[in-house]
Amino acid sequence: MPSRLVPSRRELLRTGGALLLMTAARAALGNSRQQSNSTRSTTSLADTGPASDMLDIGPWAGINANTHFFTDDEYVDAANRLIRELNLGTVRMAMNNVGGRAQSASFRWSRRERVVDAHLDAGLVIHCPMNPTQHVEKGNSGAAWRANWRWFCRGVFRHYRARIFYFSGTNEPDRGGPRISIGDLIDMERIWREERDEWHPKAILESAPVSAPNVRYLRNMINAGITRNVDLLGIHHYGAGQTDEDVLSTPWRWMKQAHARFGYPILPISSSETGVDMTAPHPTRWSDREYQAKWVALNRIQQKRYGLATTKYYSIGSTGGSKWDVAHVKRSPPYAITRWQPYFATVSKVEIERGLRNAGFESRNDPDSDWIVYWRMPQTTPLPAEYARVDFLTDGADARTGPGYLRLTAGATNRVRQVVDLLKPGQRYTLSAWAKISAPGATATLRALGFDHLDGEREAAEITTVSGAYQHLNVTFTPRRSWVVISLESTGGAGSQFVYWDDVALEVGRG
Repeated sequence: MPSRLVPSRRELLRTGGALLLMTAARAALGNSRQQSNSTRSTTSLADTGPASDMLDIGPWAGINANTHFFTDDEYVDAANRLIRELNLGTVRMAMNNVGGRAQSASFRWSRRERVVDAHLDAGLVIHCPMNPTQHVEKGNSGAAWRANWRWFCRGVFRHYRARIFYFSGTNEPDRGGPRISIGDLIDMERIWREERDEWHPKAILESAPVSAPNVRYLRNMINAGITRNVDLLGIHHYGAGQTDEDVLSTPWRWMKQAHARFGYPILPISSSETGVDMTAPHPTRWSDREYQAKWVALNRIQQKRYGLATTKYYSIGSTGGSKWDVAHVKRSPPYAITRWQPYFATVSKVEIERGLRNAGFESRNDPDSDWIVYWRMPQTTPLPAEYARVDFLTDGADARTGPGYLRLTAGATNRVRQVVDLLKPGQRYTLSAWAKISAPGATATLRALGFDHLDGEREAAEITTVSGAYQHLNVTFTPRRSWVVISLESTGGAGSQFVYWDDVALEVGRG
């Protein structure tokens, strides 16, 4: 299937065109492939595919706005204004309080309809959780519970098949004991998929999102075959530790293992809740809200670094706000809005899609939206230890061209990253940069990351260990989504050594 032009937001919302998951996203992937030599490597579970392999599910980022709980018009309108200010395109709203809780029970759509219409009129895509542990009666047997769930799914899919195209399953099923067994969950999501196929085949289904990307319950879900019934694998991830290297890669590893063992499909991954507790341990030079702002900038890099298909911030709240909120709306006249700064402003800034910025390090670096220093959490030093090993300099002393360059202090692993958006899926690109090592012993690595929504661990990389003069590194890749994460890294060496970077470039074609 050839790539297509993007229609208007209104057309997408009313027809569901933005929420089409290409069939390749659900196909089991082929044989593993790995190409490498002494300096350059590209690793993947599947070959880079044509444009028909691209994932098209609308806006990448959205937010939980609590409009499934708070349905008064003033609250919903205020939430919509905040979502647009944040440069987000999706709102997560559960199918609460619509009736249909038991087989043959009537539905009550009017209140939900007003919320749905308000979100759509604001130009938002709706992500709708449906939950067999909350939205239907369990009855006196497993058979009754399943019949009630089938009735509810049928009613929702029939009623909203022209307006809502993205649904997710039981919220955090691993919590509360767990609140649903693996066997029941698999069966409920099979019923969900059957009703979708019959009544709303354009809808996308995200599996029940677990509370963290590395909980054992998720591995059990995957090994039980959850990916056979859905289009996206759902997770939540929060706070310190869950943005670190290798944590967000855990679901990818588990799906690959299940694919190798059972032949189960490997799916794109969606995070339908992400946020950070402002009171968690953090660098002491930052206020609580400053910590949230720094976290969100790094978190966006890490989500795109691991190829997550979508994300939803948590959250817009009400009455006093919580330690997680980006903003809150007072639910009484005059419905005052509080934007928690600088957290709110940073979300708004980082969610503006941009091309490559400050490629030659000649401009003042914006540490939240240009080149971002990767740092591990939690840390309670004045600033993250990684910050002391990274310098953006303009003295020309070790620049290749112009006065600006990046200096990484050797002796530890350093990573400086940037998300480059606005790429064309299916188009081949060449990423290049110049690196200089001050003395033997250190390694400089250029990586392209996050460009494959079917393999978040995939990368294209080139290294050099040559010291004394600038070396030209370049890699080629073909994105399946509209972004790549560039990573400039140094490893090894001694603390008295440096790795310098300059003149990063991203070009169409070549390679």
